[in-house]
Order: sequence, then structure tokens, then C-alpha cells
Amino acid sequence: MRKLIIKDFTELMFNNNKRLNRRHIFLLALVIISLLSSCVTQKKKDDVSGFRRALHNMNAHYNGYYNANVLINESIAKLNEAHQDNYNQILDVYTYSEVADAKPVYADLDEAIKKSSIVITLHRPSKWVDDCYLNIGKAQFLKQDYETAEQTLLYLAEEYSPAAMAKKKARAKKRRKAKSKKKKPSKKRRKKKKKKKKSTRKKSSSKKKTKKKKLSKKEMREKYLARKKAQEDAKNKEKVDDTQKGQEPKTPKSKPAPKKKKKKKEDKEEYSYDAKEKDGVFAHKAAYQEGQVWLARNYTQRGLYDDAAYTLRRLEQNPSTFSSLRPEIAKAKADLLIKQKKYKEAIPALEDAVSQFKKRKDKVRLYYILGQLYQLDKREKDAYQAFAKVVKYKPSYEMAFSAKMNTALNAWLSGNSTADAAIHSLEKLLKDPKNKDYKDQLYFTLAKLYQKQGDEEKTIAALENSLNNNSANRSQTVESSLMLADLYFAKADFVNAKKYFDRALHALDKSDERYAMVSKYSQNLSGIAANLELIQEQDSLLAVAEMPEAKQRALAIKILEERQIAQAKEKAAQEAIAANAAGKKQGTIVGLKSTFFAYDPAKVKKGKRAFEKVWGDRPLKDNGRRSASQDVADIGELSENGDNEGYSDADIANILKGLPNSPQSKKKAHSKIYQAMFDLGVLYRDRLEEPARSVSVLEDMLGRYPDSTRNELDGLYYLYLDHSDLNHPGDKQKYYDLILQKYGNSTYAKVLKNPNYLNELKKEQNQLGAYFDETYALYEAEKYQAASKRIKEVNKLFGADNPMQAKFSLLSAMLGGAINGRKAYIEGLKEVVANYKNTEEEKRAKEILRVLGENVGGGPGSVGKASKEKKSLFKLEEKRMHFMLILLDADKVVVSDVKNAVSDFNKKNYKLQQFRISNIYLGSNVKKPIIVVRKFRNKQKAMAYYDAINSDSRIRAVIKDAKIFPVSQGNYRQVLRQKSLVGYEDFFLENYK
Repeated sequence: MRKLIIKDFTELMFNNNKRLNRRHIFLLALVIISLLSSCVTQKKKDDVSGFRRALHNMNAHYNGYYNANVLINESIAKLNEAHQDNYNQILDVYTYSEVADAKPVYADLDEAIKKSSIVITLHRPSKWVDDCYLNIGKAQFLKQDYETAEQTLLYLAEEYSPAAMAKKKARAKKRRKAKSKKKKPSKKRRKKKKKKKKSTRKKSSSKKKTKKKKLSKKEMREKYLARKKAQEDAKNKEKVDDTQKGQEPKTPKSKPAPKKKKKKKEDKEEYSYDAKEKDGVFAHKAAYQEGQVWLARNYTQRGLYDDAAYTLRRLEQNPSTFSSLRPEIAKAKADLLIKQKKYKEAIPALEDAVSQFKKRKDKVRLYYILGQLYQLDKREKDAYQAFAKVVKYKPSYEMAFSAKMNTALNAWLSGNSTADAAIHSLEKLLKDPKNKDYKDQLYFTLAKLYQKQGDEEKTIAALENSLNNNSANRSQTVESSLMLADLYFAKADFVNAKKYFDRALHALDKSDERYAMVSKYSQNLSGIAANLELIQEQDSLLAVAEMPEAKQRALAIKILEERQIAQAKEKAAQEAIAANAAGKKQGTIVGLKSTFFAYDPAKVKKGKRAFEKVWGDRPLKDNGRRSASQDVADIGELSENGDNEGYSDADIANILKGLPNSPQSKKKAHSKIYQAMFDLGVLYRDRLEEPARSVSVLEDMLGRYPDSTRNELDGLYYLYLDHSDLNHPGDKQKYYDLILQKYGNSTYAKVLKNPNYLNELKKEQNQLGAYFDETYALYEAEKYQAASKRIKEVNKLFGADNPMQAKFSLLSAMLGGAINGRKAYIEGLKEVVANYKNTEEEKRAKEILRVLGENVGGGPGSVGKASKEKKSLFKLEEKRMHFMLILLDADKVVVSDVKNAVSDFNKKNYKLQQFRISNIYLGSNVKKPIIVVRKFRNKQKAMAYYDAINSDSRIRAVIKDAKIFPVSQGNYRQVLRQKSLVGYEDFFLENYK
């Protein structure tokens, strides 16, 4: 096949160009030799000739290795482009390794791995094999497959370290020495031997011809033995000669000392730690050291900081490390320290890196990070110089813009300019049309400047401007919102703090380290903000309800006007954003389309509609001299008559309809305020750990509503705890006395009088539990009389109101049935149902009564024989789709909390099922919401989920005593039709339990 290729290629060249010059002949010869020699892969590197090794080097370097390198560099460029810098946070040292999703470059990186693997397989004698292993490690690192990349880079370090290369060199040298001992015979000797062999063949053939006598077996045997003896004598003679030769004394000329010294030098040049091999034009540098840098970076990405530091330290301290690699080592070290948040220690590493890099493109990003770290370290003068260098190096417009802002800020902080000059500089940037998309960042920088001056009002205004001028910059939304949230939180304006924490959380990426903290603040403030808003709303409604009717009407009109203006502004802003996005989609080719709004009919039409919706169909008039216009008189007349509002009586009545005008509605409003104040006081203490705020709210509650006793005891106890934390002994004693005076028999009073009360109560409960267990053991041992006697003594020993009274009552019914028969059993169970509502014992008693054929659907008065003639509305559909129903009591639980808990349970235990969660109401009863979890393939799957969710203690803690039922799709429709679950519980117990 190879010969055919060469033949076809030769014919093609000679047919197309009959007169070949020397260059063509050289190329033809090179191609032929390459085809004949380049596929030698089985020989060891040292067994390949120099020419063949050169061909392997050329093919490896300029084919697989080169193409893989191009693919890796292109992938790095794509990842760099995909990364978005947040200039308000410390920039990433390496942008391409911090991209959240590297999947777009997987195909290119896989191709790079493939090409490098081919080189390793086909060109093993080449010196570019270690570089190909390095490329594979790089590609795996860029794919964020850090574990596999670590294995590859460790293999590279193990196989191509200086020590490993020295061993390979020693083995190769030993093989060459062994090979040289097997010397070939000289040419003259070979010729003589050949001639002798030829003459021997002739003699034997002539003898055979003349003598055609056949040898006997005896003669053949003697001849064979003689020939064998001659061979053994010859071998023994050769051994004796070799021994004598080895015992001859060595001459001084045979000493190889100088030669060894020379070879050691050669070894050092070829395999030393910092050597640069030179094979003609194919210069090569060992990949071991660069592999160690990538290995350290891989450790950093995996969070193995100690391993990364050790690897970089070894490279730093080794004098043989390539000088060209030292800036990369310093850069990798800076990245490691920044990820460990050791910002002060990272500064010298960055300074070292920027001093060693030669090109501006390598320095500019590091200078920006250096400026940020100087700012954190309060070295404003150094920060100013670093950011000035960034501007000088002319980076991307966005980085240059951010550097200019920081330069202005640090110029003032370092004393190089005044605050007014810095503000003027930033305002000048605001006016520049080129910076229209960066106004959010400019206002944020102004806010930081105002905050440094201590002007809180201007700081908040600048931050709000930053958010209002932000259309798509999520990172800036996060920074501005968090800064505003912190300011409002410090002012104890928890409503606005919650608002901006929520806004930040919405824009924040879940991988951001601040996500957990912001989420916690948002959750902790949710109840606080809601209660504050409720108190403010109800107080406002009560205040407006006391106003005269005319003032109420004027207030309603003002509210309607503000709503319309706000809606118009919001719509105009949305239309502007949509128009801007549409313009970006159409393209921005200069000269093809004007961006001036008046030249766009669609925009003019939209603007006109928005104007008319707010202001009506007004004539186009000069408003400069409005005082001279007749319209002013008309407006005045309308104001006097009250007809200029532009709103109907229905609109005004709709605004005022929620006012608490009746005594009942006022009482309800005050009840809401009272409960919200109590909840707020508890939340201040439990979530924010601010006893002073808790005291302020709870004392205000008790003073405002002295006759209310609903939460009075709890409020007094919280005030006692708050004053204890605040070290107010007088107030602490005051609330101590009030609790004992008003609620002397309460648990709180018992705890205050006896600090060991809870321990004693627990001990008593343990004794009670042990007493029950012993009694139940007697029942199981069929010692019914002894067990019954113990039950009669329970009230005497532990009191009639002991917490296990229901259990003893059920056990008593069971003992009655065992001693006195069925009738006593049923009567005892009926007593349990009647006396212990909403308990587990009541449920158990009902279940037993159903088994015994008693109807327990209507309560204690309706317990009787079950009707066998009554047909159930529900059908058993085991193989049909099922849903899960969770019946809640809105007075006891919060629906959203239950939905969140169920959602968390599903994510943890049924991640792949993708269940949907919703809530419904049966009829008009909004106090009994039902959570629906859907869907399950059949009854078996639904019951498995039912058992799992019932046994989960976290879910049970949230849903409390809520009932859970699996229901088939057909039965679910029946429940919706009858708007009730009446009868389904009995059906469930009969067919599912």
C-alpha cells in the first residue's frame, strides 16, 4: 500500500511538472522517507535512529501537538469571553477557570485530548510526548474535570520528572553498552568463511556422486557423536580464551574516567531540571515544570490549598526553575492566596508577578486586582497608582471605565485631590453619552464617596439612582441592593431592608458565598417586615376612618393620582427597555438607521398613548405663559365644584371600602395590631437577638391594650427574659412579680419559683412513662386484673390531668374487653372517643370501633351499628394515577411553610420524580386548605410516599396534626365534585391501611 502511494505521488509530480528543480526533488524525497519511516512505534526511543527520531519530532510537533494547542487556546479565549467581571468584587486572577458552565468548549477540548493521545500512541520516540500529556491535563482542567486532570498531571510528574528521566537515561546507556559487546565479524573473515562453506558443499556433493554407498546405522551414530564432541571442544576452548583475556592487566589507556565525566555533563544538559534540549531547528523545553504549575492550580480549584502551596513553594525555591515560568508561579500563588481570603499576603505575590511579566496584556488585570487589594488594606495612595497604571495600559473599555472611577475615588482618599474634584470627575463621566450603560456603576461609586463623607441621605439617593439606571447588570444590582439593605437595617427600617435583601437575593447567583447570608437575612426579616407593615396599615386605616368625609375623599383622589403616575412611569420604563432590546437585535450598523425617537413612528405612537392614558387628550399648546390662558379659570372653577378629579365615585369608593368604620371592624383591626405587636416582639428577640427592641414593642402592646389577656402571659415572660439580658434588675423583678400575681399556677410561674421545675417535670414524666410501660407489659402477659388495678391508681399517683391519661383510658378499654367481653370493650372505646378529641388515642379507638362494626362518623352521639346498605361514593383504583392530599388547619400552620417543607422533602428524597405541589380549597372554607402533591403512578407508589412523609420528623414538626391521604385520580375528582372529604377517611382506612 505504501509503495502504491509513493508511485502515484511520483507519477503525479512528473506528469504535472516535467522539469523538476532541486526543491521539488527534496520535497519528494522527504515525503517518501517520511512515509517509509514515520510509522515505527514499537521500537524504544533509544533504538530509533537519529533521522527517524527527527521525523517523529516533526510530525508530533507540527501535527497533533500544534493542533491540540490551538484548540486549547481557542477554548481559553471562548471561556474568557463568556466570563463577566464584577468590578465591585475582587476580580478573578484566571477568568477562564471561573466560568460557571464550560460545556460550550467540551467538543474542542475533547478533540484536543484525542489529538494529543494520537501523538503519544504513534510518536512515542518523540520528545513532545510530555507536552502532549500536559495538553491533556490542561484540557481536562478547562473542562472542570479536576479529579481526572489531577491524575494526568501526577502521571506527567512521575514519568517525566528529572529523577525519572535520569533513570531512563541510565537504562538506555546500559542497553547500548550490552548491544556494543555483540560485535559482528569483520568483512574479510565473513568472506573467507563463506568461501570455505562453499568449497565444503562442493566436496560433499562430489563425494555423494562418486560414492553412492549407503551408511549403516552404526556408522551414522559414530559420525554424529564425533561431530558433537568437536562442537563441545570448540566451546570449551572459547571459554578458556575469554577467561585468560579477562585476567590480563588493564592498561592506563583503558581507564574511562574522562569519558564518564563527559557523559555526566551530557546527561545534565539533556535531562536536567532547567535544560532546554536543542535538536537542530526543533527546540524543546521539558514540560515537567509547567505541569507542576497546572497541578498547583488544579489543587487550588479543588480547595486543596496545602498541596497547592507545597507544589508552588518547591518550584519557587528550586534555582533550576525556568526564569520564563517564574511570573506564572507568582500569579498562581496570588490566585491561591486570594481564594483563601489572605488578601494581605497576596499583595507581594501580585507585585512579584507584575514586575516579572513583560507584556502589558499580562500586567493590566493583575494591576487592577492589586489596586483592589490595596483598597482593602487602606493603602489608598498605592491603590490610586495601581488604577492609574491600569488606565495607562489601555485595557477593555469596561475595565478602563471602572479604573477611572476608582482612580477618582482613591485620589480623594489618598489626599491627591478634594472630594468636590472627585465628585466633579464622576459627574463628568455621567454626562458622557458613551457611559450611558455604566450609570449604575457611576452612581454606586458616588454612593461610596458620599458614605465616606458620612452623608447618609445622598448615599441612599445615589444607590437608588444606581438601581433605577440598571437594566441588565445583575452583579451591580446585587451590590447596590446589599448596600441599601445594610443601610436600612442599621437604621432599623426593616421593611425597606427586607425589600432590598429580597432584591439582592433574586439577582444573586447561588454559587456566590454571600447567598446563604442574604437568604438568612431575608427569611429572618420576612415576619418582622410583614408585622411592621400590618401595624402601619391598620393604624393608617383607623386614622383615616376618623377623618371627615371630605378629607377621606381628597386622600382617595391623591392615592389614585399617585398610582396612575407610578403605573405610567413603570410602563414607559418597560417600553424603553423593550425598544432598546429590539434595537440591539436589529443591529447597530452606523448610518443605516437613526436612534432618535422622533424618527421612529412606533415609538411616537407608543409615547402618545402613554401620555393620553395619564393626562388625557389635551391640545398641544405653549405652556410657557399659562397664566395668560383662559384654561386656568376653568381649572379653578372645576376645583371649587369638585368635578376636576377625573375619577368616578366608584373609583373613590373602591379606595375607601376597606376603612374600619363599624365598631366590629375597628375591633378586628385592633386585634390584628395586638397580635402583630406580640409576634414582632418575639421575632426581635428570637431572630434578631435584640432584646431592647423586643422590650419597646411588647411594653407598647401591654400599655396600648391593657385589657387584652390573649398573649399577656407570654408577653410578660418575654419581657422578664429581655430585661434579664439587658441587666435591668428592677424591671426584671417587676415582671417576675406580675407573672406570679396574675398567673401563679402557670408553667412560667412554676419555672420562675423553682429553676429545677422542668427537670423535675421531665423526671415525673419519665416515671409516668415507665409506669405505663409496666402496666402494658402486664396486659400483654394476660395479667388483666393486675393491670386494671394499676390503672385505677394512676389518678392518685400522677393526677387526673397527667399527659398520658388518654393512653391509660384506651388501655383501660382494652382491659375491659379482655375481662368483660365485647360490650364493655365498645363502651370503653366510646368513652375514649368522647373524652379525648383530636388525639392519637381517639383515632385508634375509632379504627377499632369500625373493625367491630360500629359507625363512628358523626361523633360520640352517633356511634352505632354501621350501615351495610350504604354504598360508598369512592372506588378502589389501585393501578390508576394517585395524588397525595395534606389537610391543614390555617389557624395552626402557615400554608407557605408547609409547601416549602414538602418541597424540601421531595428534593432530598425524590429528586428525580419532579413532583408538583399546589394548594386548593374545598368550597368557601379558606381555613382548611389542602396541599396536593402530584403525581404517583399507582397505589403502591403513593403508599410508599405516604409512609415516608409520615415517618419524617421534620415534616411532622411543620404540619403538626395535619391528616395525609393518598387518593386516586377518580376519587380526587369525586372529592372536588362534592367539595368535601366526608366519607373518604373511612374509605381510606378500609382500603389503604
